[in-house]
Amino acid sequence: MIDVCICTHNPRPDILAKVLASIQNQTVGGDEFHLLVVDNASSPPLDESLLAGFTQNGIMARMVQEPILGIARARLRAILETDGETLLFVDDDNELMPDYIAEGMKFVSTHEHLGCFGGKLLLPPYLCPAAWVVPFLPYLAIKDIGEEPVFGKSASWGAWEPPTAGAFIKRQVLDLYVQRAINDENLFKLGRVGIKNLSSCEDSLIMRGAFALGLTNAYNPKMILYHHLDSKRFDFKYLIRLMYAYGVSRAVLEGMLNSPQPIPEHCSSRMKFLKMLLMEVLGGSRKSLAMGVGFAAVVLGERSEYLRQCKVKE
Repeated sequence: MIDVCICTHNPRPDILAKVLASIQNQTVGGDEFHLLVVDNASSPPLDESLLAGFTQNGIMARMVQEPILGIARARLRAILETDGETLLFVDDDNELMPDYIAEGMKFVSTHEHLGCFGGKLLLPPYLCPAAWVVPFLPYLAIKDIGEEPVFGKSASWGAWEPPTAGAFIKRQVLDLYVQRAINDENLFKLGRVGIKNLSSCEDSLIMRGAFALGLTNAYNPKMILYHHLDSKRFDFKYLIRLMYAYGVSRAVLEGMLNSPQPIPEHCSSRMKFLKMLLMEVLGGSRKSLAMGVGFAAVVLGERSEYLRQCKVKE
């Protein structure tokens, strides 16, 4: 039995309807999965009538409220409200292809020691961002790295590490996330909180849990979904804010996974930081000038968080 979980805050009604329809129309039977919707402080609260089609078709579906805003808290609530061996996180703008769950079940049955795995996350055809935006798309959970599966175990990021959008996660990995939430309040500094706080990396914290348990992460290209990104997220100012927040979150994540650790030299030394900043700008600019600014924003955010951590220690 698979628990399909949607964590949502003030979703776009038309897109959420697509998401729910895509889950309801999966090729696997309704006895193969349950649906849980976590309404994370939406205003107004979502109505359970949204799930009427599921119950009418024999699919168990329910909605719970998580009053404290933040995707990390919503994911924690989803984990605590379910007990299946595997959980599938679906974002409120993820339209699954009809065989998404079937392909996931097939994948997990033929590959031992999987902890987490995700699929191919594509933009729907009607979204055509400008060329300068394209390098930012992986930071917006768009992922297409080919037609062959990719597997890996690592304490650092690799192509095998899935975003939580469309990710299957084993229960023992979820249990580790719960323990971290209990023991370290820094977990709730990760992940988006409403529309203003663009923090991230709560997905990386989950997926790195697989490595900590000796399990494998993977990319399965046969699992395909459309990620209906809001076109407002292609705005330059938004993207730079996103990249800065990613830098901050990356430093928080490293502090949680590798604590205690000294501040990296490129953050403690002004000259080394300026050298790295220049290298990041030049590297990003090979993709687009905007990406050069984006990479600069990442290292600026990372340094600001490390310096903040140093002040707290003092």
